[in-house]
Amino acid sequence: MLRIVTCLLLASIVWCDCIDDATCKRQLDQVIEDIRERITDRLQQETEDNLGIAPTVINVTALSFHDGMMETDMTNSSYENALLEHFWRQLFSYTAVDWIYYGDEVTGKFIGFRRVYKCEVDVTYCGYDTGVVPQAGFAGAQANSLVRLYTTGGQLQAWTTVEATGSNLVNHIYTDPTFNTKTRGWYTNGKNLTTTKESVWTQPYLFTGGRVGVTVSRKVEVPTGNFIGVVAADYELDFLSQFIGEIPVRGNSTIFIMASNKDLLATNLNINIVTGDNIVTTDNAGNAVIKGVADELIRRYPVLMQFNGDWSGVTNSTIRGTITVDSVLRNYDAIGIFDLKWTVVVVSTESDFFTPQRDVSENCITKTSCREVILEAAKDLRHRTLLQFREQTNNYLSAAPGALNVMDNAYNLGNLAEAWCDPCGPLSWSNAAEKNNLRLQTRNTLSVFPELSWVYLGMEGTPKTLMGFRRENNVLEMWKSCTAGDTCGATTTGTAFYNGEDEASAVRTPLPSDNPWGRNWYTTPETIKLPLYQYHWIRPYVFATGELGITAVRKAFGGDFKTTGYMGVWGADFTLSFLETFLEAFGVVTGKVLYIMDYEGDLLGSNVKVPYSKEVNNVKQLLKATEVENEIIAQSANTVMLMKTTLSFDTVVSRLWDRPTDTYFIDAIRIRDTVAANSYDWIFVMVTPESSLYDINFPDDSDGIKGYVIAIIVVCTVFVIVIFVAVVMFIKGVGPFARPSLGAPDGPVEAEMSPTPEVGTV
Repeated sequence: MLRIVTCLLLASIVWCDCIDDATCKRQLDQVIEDIRERITDRLQQETEDNLGIAPTVINVTALSFHDGMMETDMTNSSYENALLEHFWRQLFSYTAVDWIYYGDEVTGKFIGFRRVYKCEVDVTYCGYDTGVVPQAGFAGAQANSLVRLYTTGGQLQAWTTVEATGSNLVNHIYTDPTFNTKTRGWYTNGKNLTTTKESVWTQPYLFTGGRVGVTVSRKVEVPTGNFIGVVAADYELDFLSQFIGEIPVRGNSTIFIMASNKDLLATNLNINIVTGDNIVTTDNAGNAVIKGVADELIRRYPVLMQFNGDWSGVTNSTIRGTITVDSVLRNYDAIGIFDLKWTVVVVSTESDFFTPQRDVSENCITKTSCREVILEAAKDLRHRTLLQFREQTNNYLSAAPGALNVMDNAYNLGNLAEAWCDPCGPLSWSNAAEKNNLRLQTRNTLSVFPELSWVYLGMEGTPKTLMGFRRENNVLEMWKSCTAGDTCGATTTGTAFYNGEDEASAVRTPLPSDNPWGRNWYTTPETIKLPLYQYHWIRPYVFATGELGITAVRKAFGGDFKTTGYMGVWGADFTLSFLETFLEAFGVVTGKVLYIMDYEGDLLGSNVKVPYSKEVNNVKQLLKATEVENEIIAQSANTVMLMKTTLSFDTVVSRLWDRPTDTYFIDAIRIRDTVAANSYDWIFVMVTPESSLYDINFPDDSDGIKGYVIAIIVVCTVFVIVIFVAVVMFIKGVGPFARPSLGAPDGPVEAEMSPTPEVGTV
């Protein structure tokens, strides 16, 4: 009887709360695949964002030479020092770059700066900086010191520097009499480019000190088309392994980046990527997984081995596959880094991620276990999505401080003045050369930073003046403004813009009612007294064009760093339409709502395209997220604003949100610029219905208990029936309760007809 009851109980539990393993695995695999894809996307994004800085830096230098804002005669020590100061400022502004330098065609000079190696200032690092030996010239040098390199008399000289301009040579380090600028690979690569609008990367190679690095270079020409030299920048690739190590992966997942020649550039495993004087390849890294997956990728995609091949089938598309390594089936995802022809690869097994516990049998698991593991995987995916979105947004918006830095450095170095100067003081609007230099600088900055919509300078003085460019339908429009008369070429007071770059031939449209000097972008920096090199974000607002936007500003000091005043205010604008583009790119599933609001609750964008502004007294104002017509956004935003009173949102915050139609998950994270004097302050919110995660009809949390209750009821019912049947059989004397009949004394006893065996004789 006990065995019967136990079997019935187990059967009831299975019947109430069990699904086949294949159904659960199918749902879980989809979420895990999305997680792996999110990891490869983030790796590609991080790599391209970091490596995209150097081409921008050298492009700024090349354009300054081309447009005559920087002098090209390197026989003049003043011009050479101005170029050195320019490089010094760039290297301190762009910390991802390790070297910046220029090779001059006429003189053969090499002029530039690099960062010090750790071993050069701290001998405890000398085992890491292979081949570097501390020299006397580094005595007293700090980790943030720079090394100035230049050629004189045909010899390369290296000195430490500490001064603000990098011009004061502190200690001599070494002399290299064999150095020849014009025979270096970076120089010949740049010189052989067909246009000045291109840049070229080297294959990874070993730098001095045994570090793996790459160089990007670009040719420089003057307006006549004459070639004058090559400007270049270097990266040491340590940062690749650093951010790979910071990306959370599960289990024993393997991440690596390989070049087109199979060089292993970075990995999350404990593998030294340099051996002797060579970079380790995927073949000799001593890891079967890396070798096996690399070989399989190259077999399927031979173009991966072609540094100059057509990568159109690889770039921006994830390569997925499976491979058996050491008798274990592994999944791999890979994505191409186009400009450098590298491949980012993530390798994992199923057990590295989430495996539902098989509570019943090998082929059948409980619905509760399956639901829990899918929800955990989905939570992991949501959190990775929010973190990636925050990084992507911050990286995109970093173009503004980059542009402000480029324009202000040009002003500080005297590139905007009529002639070389130090310090330069205020620009003169009546000076045609200085006005033209400002026009060129703002135009070039907007062309170098395609993310931006406007760049401009508002200048103090009498009259106050404004010049800049905005991007309108892929055409650069020049804007000028003055405060009185026709001092800036206008026939009326106010702002004038031109539908092109050529002021002489373009059509001028006056806007006499506009007064830029009363706007927040100009008045706020003046009010908060921004210090040197600091920038400030203005809260999002509706531009005059009707678009939602945001502005970053920085004071202009004109190279006079000791003054307590300032020469004007630089500004750089974004339209926030990029936010909706980002949101749409995340491949939102049905029912999921994503939106961004600032920390005060104003809606900035969403994937459901609801209005973000309203008109009050003929003035457009931003709508609160809690006011929009979309019910999910309005009500979830109210929940988030309540959560904000006790939580910081610096890491992902999650909340379960029960609604009559479904259970939702609210996840939110804060987006800020931690460097700015005053940052934008936004919250990215994702609202996900549980029903979008799977198509299995899972029970809720109480259904597991219900299953056991039902099982007990069934068992009890069966038990009652069994007892009832037993009682009936006892009364009738049948079955196991049958009684014998008494026959004649000498005759046989005739058994009563029953399914039981005969009893025998008396």
